[in-house]
Amino acid sequence: MLFNLTALQRAWADWIAAALSAGLLLLAWISWSNTGWYWGWGLSTLFGIAGWHTQRARYLAIYNTPLTRVASTSQGYVRLAGIARASDGVPLVSPFGTSCVWYHCIEEERQGGPGNNRGWTKLSDVTSSDTFALDDGSGHCLIDPDGADLRVGDASITYYGEVRRTEWWIFPGQRIEVLGDFATLLHDSSLRNQRERVSGRLAEWKHDKAGLLHRFDADGNGEIDQAEWDTVRRAAEREVMQETVSAPRETGTHLVRKPARRAPFYIVTGELDALARYHQRWSWTYFALGVLALHGLWWLGHSPDFVELHLQPPLYIRFFGD
Repeated sequence: MLFNLTALQRAWADWIAAALSAGLLLLAWISWSNTGWYWGWGLSTLFGIAGWHTQRARYLAIYNTPLTRVASTSQGYVRLAGIARASDGVPLVSPFGTSCVWYHCIEEERQGGPGNNRGWTKLSDVTSSDTFALDDGSGHCLIDPDGADLRVGDASITYYGEVRRTEWWIFPGQRIEVLGDFATLLHDSSLRNQRERVSGRLAEWKHDKAGLLHRFDADGNGEIDQAEWDTVRRAAEREVMQETVSAPRETGTHLVRKPARRAPFYIVTGELDALARYHQRWSWTYFALGVLALHGLWWLGHSPDFVELHLQPPLYIRFFGD
């Protein structure tokens, strides 16, 4: 499968929107009034238009962005495919002991209760934010996964007594496709490139979490708070400035990250073309919903007596709705 838990939640959001539209029409039927039907068709129209616009934008973002190579791609919004690598040659280790370049780990404990009423309580939910590399043979670039929509395949679920562990990974050597903002962080003195290089330096430091905590965790609580993060940023700015003075012609670092504009940022272990087809199917579904709802509004305006004459709900439903 292509979709992880987050993707399934997005799919459920689409199904819930369709269910809400059906629920609105059911309530309109129960209300047995033109006003109820106007509200039902009207809100369904809005759902259809909003869903069609969102899904179509995601589909076109993938479809209209050609696959390129790291060595020859331009700056800006790009689509790349290659092999995942650890950015410094040393893979991450997930909280549950798996060697990878990216992970999402959830640990839950079963709660007491009779029969099937026993639920799960979440103990931890950890997602790595460390950068990793994409190598397509022509070159490599760093991938900053912060803010990405990651689609990384089936989860691994293991049970330890009353504890359930669910994990998703990207492994070294696994094929990935990326759609995001590509920037080459050059060592020059322009303000724009200085800011880009600072962002790249911060992304590199996040990869070495132990080193980051050792250098900047002043209160020793195991986390980088806002005040300490300001110190991290100032240190990155100082290092970048010193490197600019000492090595102004050094080759830059390639980085793919979340676009500043509202464009999709995808990292998938399947194919982006499959994801594009998924969004295309949903765009047509929402389009059909919008057209159907608009037709319902038009029909209601031309046949105002139809509701009372032909859409009378059963007596017990009308009684329940009163």
